[in-house]
Amino acid sequence: MAEKMTFDFQTYIAAHRPTGAPRVVLQNYAFIEDMKHIRDLSKIPLLPQMMEKGLQAWRYTEKRRLQRNSRDISLEPRSARVWQEVCLSLGEPIHEARLMPEQKLFFEPYGDGKETFFGLSLAASQLPVTSLRFIFGQGIGALANGHVPYLTLMRFVDHLTRGFSEWATEFADALLHWQRYAVITRDRAGLLASHDMSAAIFIIMRSLLDWSDDEIMLEIRRYHSGQETDFGEKEIRTRIHALQIFEKSTLYAESCGYPTTGTLSMSEVDEAVIPLIARF
Repeated sequence: MAEKMTFDFQTYIAAHRPTGAPRVVLQNYAFIEDMKHIRDLSKIPLLPQMMEKGLQAWRYTEKRRLQRNSRDISLEPRSARVWQEVCLSLGEPIHEARLMPEQKLFFEPYGDGKETFFGLSLAASQLPVTSLRFIFGQGIGALANGHVPYLTLMRFVDHLTRGFSEWATEFADALLHWQRYAVITRDRAGLLASHDMSAAIFIIMRSLLDWSDDEIMLEIRRYHSGQETDFGEKEIRTRIHALQIFEKSTLYAESCGYPTTGTLSMSEVDEAVIPLIARF
């Protein structure tokens, strides 16, 4: 008989707060609109039942397939070393990460509210170290801020439609809306892990565009030289602009060991970012 589970956002967050001693306090960087919208998800009628049904289906089917068709990240020593460094720098224990040949996205968290593991694509394992740090930071940001079960369900949403079609459609739409805000939080975590805006731009563009590395690097050079840049899509421009604002925060300056004079509080950062996302 399948094990029953009930998903609760507040319980999940409490159980996944970092236990280490990071240079910055995790969750402090989270985009306020992300936290607001993820809590709004819990107000959708029958949410616990939908979460339970979808995550149980994922656990007994897709989770097993993913783990069966992957291998531990330790078999790729460079990636494993960077993963360990990022986990420790962000105050997290070293979580399970696996190389997934079938995975298209660079780095993805998977979890049902009880257990979490991460998948690294083969293409991502060949990325430069700073780019690895950025995607690993994004993954930790997803875990630390309660994103993982929702992201898992977004990849497995078909199972929610059986018996809950009307509510599942509402839930799926709400997830897509929330994702616009959630990605800002994960990008911030990536920048905290990498301290490299070039790596952030490279990963965001590579994730969303079918451009060559040379084309992307040309735009990054233009960006750093103050020239007009072509980031390809409005979403990319918005995310990069949001990171530019986050770079000016006291929190980010402290994480880099920079002076904090004239920096912005996170409230000021969020106030500046909210209008960007409204046009996203």
